[in-house]
Amino acid sequence: MDELLAQAERIFDVDRSEILSDRRTRHVVRARQALAYVLYQRYRDLSLTEIGIRLGGRDHTTIIYSIRVVEQQMQTDPHFAAQVKELLATPIATRVAIPEPCLAPSSEPLSWPLQLSLTCWGVQQPCVA
Repeated sequence: MDELLAQAERIFDVDRSEILSDRRTRHVVRARQALAYVLYQRYRDLSLTEIGIRLGGRDHTTIIYSIRVVEQQMQTDPHFAAQVKELLATPIATRVAIPEPCLAPSSEPLSWPLQLSLTCWGVQQPCVA
């Protein structure tokens, strides 16, 4: 998925750090929303929460909104539609999955929720399993 992020940087002329940041400027948001849409289309086995984690810790409702916005914008903005289609066509060499919770051998039971920490595209994200 690093390939998709690199391609989004190139297509939308936005730095990776901006896409994964909290910035809300129009050009950054459009790139982030397009990337959310492409992740949703390409990786149907990823939950919306997992996509949100990969995009800087966004909520699943933000991903739902992003998908809807991109679908609407693609119908009205041919240039944006071409950018999204180019991003969708990006070849992907490797597949990165969010790891399952690791249970260390122990005689003591683990308490839930188990606190995990994920690193997605170099951004440390807390996760509750």
